[in-house]
Amino acid sequence: MASPHEPLKEIALDRCIDRLLAGEAWERALPPDPLLREEVASLMEVAEDLRVLAGRTTHLRTARKERIWRRVSTSRRGVIRRIAFYRLPYLPPLWIRPEAC
Repeated sequence: MASPHEPLKEIALDRCIDRLLAGEAWERALPPDPLLREEVASLMEVAEDLRVLAGRTTHLRTARKERIWRRVSTSRRGVIRRIAFYRLPYLPPLWIRPEAC
């Protein structure tokens, strides 16, 4: 069973990864909760290592890069992240919700 902090951890991890990819200091996006902060920081160490590895694999053939990416993106953790994202509450468009206007 997922912990109650799991959605918060996923959101914080996404924000940190976005900052890492943008070349910014991802440490600024860490959550204030010490437990979550520690978990996300340890995951970001792995993300940094993967980014360094990706920079070293420029000589790989395209087919091999695609195979590696497919393995990473279809991992169990990747699927859980996508499911957690889509579990966000659905809000209909504003034109259907007059109280929101």
